[in-house]
Amino acid sequence: MKKNKILLLALSILAIFAFSGCQNISSIINGGGDRPHTTITSTSGDNKTNEIEFNVATVQKLSDVKAAKAQAEYEEYTNLKLVLKRIRKSVVDISVTLENSQVSAYGVVVGTNIVSSDEENDSTSSSQTPKTDLEVKSYIVTCHHLVKGAKEIKIKTTDGGEYTANFIGSDPSSDVSVLSVNAELSSVEAHADTDLLEVGESVVAIGNPLNTADGSLTSGILSAVPSDLDIGGDLVKLLQTDSAVNSGNTGGALFTSTGFFIGLVNNKYQENFSEIQGLGFAVPANELLDTTKKLVETSTDTTPGYIPGKYKLGYTAKDEYGNLWGTQIYVTIETLDEEGCFYKSNLKVGDIIKTVTYKGETFVPTRSEDFDEYFNSINFEIGDELTFAVTRDKTSITVPVTIRQYIYGA
Repeated sequence: MKKNKILLLALSILAIFAFSGCQNISSIINGGGDRPHTTITSTSGDNKTNEIEFNVATVQKLSDVKAAKAQAEYEEYTNLKLVLKRIRKSVVDISVTLENSQVSAYGVVVGTNIVSSDEENDSTSSSQTPKTDLEVKSYIVTCHHLVKGAKEIKIKTTDGGEYTANFIGSDPSSDVSVLSVNAELSSVEAHADTDLLEVGESVVAIGNPLNTADGSLTSGILSAVPSDLDIGGDLVKLLQTDSAVNSGNTGGALFTSTGFFIGLVNNKYQENFSEIQGLGFAVPANELLDTTKKLVETSTDTTPGYIPGKYKLGYTAKDEYGNLWGTQIYVTIETLDEEGCFYKSNLKVGDIIKTVTYKGETFVPTRSEDFDEYFNSINFEIGDELTFAVTRDKTSITVPVTIRQYIYGA
């Protein structure tokens, strides 16, 4: 095990040198041979150790690979037909059973792991050698809004394999959800660093437009490198492409024309710009794999994974007028999300907020906009405590509020 760790470290260092020597990002190619991997290690409640590997491609210039590789292998990364054949098996069909409907979409296999469990044989056994059980899992990413409220999720691969998926965790703010199946599936070769992509890169998207063309391929260029876009008031880091992306592509994959995974297609964001043609979006692989890593590391057999340090206040506030002339304004709680800190700390809809005290300083809201700006200006830490002075049913009370770790579905 120690030798394996040293080998992984050495491979990571080689990848850094490869990055520094790559001048033409639009001609990225997989050099084959040894590849660095991102390894996730976590221990679940039953003492099983999970090691999850993302296959991160080595970066080399196309001309270098052509000189070093046989023509047939070289064409696997330059012939679009061969590229599609290679990458298609890493994109899977997802069937989601909801309360009263069925949803079809796509997902991307981003990595596998081997779960090992060592158990001592009992005293009646003739052998005293520890027994090792191995369990293979594959992890699949898709869009959170597709699987939200799912009663059952089925995965189907291109070779006809069908599996029942396990829910690992979701991050609703980035619209990323992670699933797993107890099988070894073919995972994508992730682009080494999507922040290094350049506008004009040739890209292809795999999906199922309008749920009528399974495994459909569309091509185009990268229209914008990863950047923060204002989507419904939230800043979301996204790739932009002019590849045709429609309903059914959601949860599918965006690749370079040489077959490297660069993003998770998300048609939901496109809906915010529905009047604009030739505009598709994808969550960059860098952010996607980081989110996947955190969700997997924090998941257990009994609780979903989460993003450490993320919290959800979960409220909306409104102004109420205390007299006919509008000279007396109260800030009141309008709605509460049951997953939010405010609800879990026993604030109630209709509470009139008089003051908020945090770290010895007291804030007096005069408008709901001020109230929102106050909370948006603070980066809380998990465990922080606040004290609300509120009026509830004409009675003045204080309500302690604790900033809690947000875990979707918990």
